[in-house]
Amino acid sequence: MHSTLFTTLALCLSLFSLVLASPNQQVGGAVLTTRQSTAADPCLDYSVTATHAIIGKNSTYRAAYYSLSNVGTMYDARMLDAAIAKLPALTADAALNTQCGNFTKIKLAEAEANFTVGIVGPFSGIQPLVLTSGPIVGVVVAACCAIFGATWMFMP
Repeated sequence: MHSTLFTTLALCLSLFSLVLASPNQQVGGAVLTTRQSTAADPCLDYSVTATHAIIGKNSTYRAAYYSLSNVGTMYDARMLDAAIAKLPALTADAALNTQCGNFTKIKLAEAEANFTVGIVGPFSGIQPLVLTSGPIVGVVVAACCAIFGATWMFMP
């Protein structure tokens, strides 16, 4: 059971502690300072956006990126899709292209060269997928047809 006296006293003490806690007081805490520059490098942004957009547009690069990333496909998909949407504006900006170069063409050539040696974006060590086909495929298909066909033929 809660007594009204205890509830009222607890409420008054909590309000009193909030009044005493002034935001202007610094009691042994660390002072936060900005360490990162707020002015972003437009060439770096263009480079990263072009890399992510090229990976996002190519289904082979995208699948390899998803398989190696440990962040999760939903977050990676959002990042890659945002880069795809942002890239046309950067490619059309003539001043940016004269300042930095056309990163879309540069990153496309780099992506092709890197993928042949097993690198996609920041990840390396892509193992090639080897598809095997042969007599085993025919046996598996025949077994599936026999099982499903027998089920269909012997239905009442």
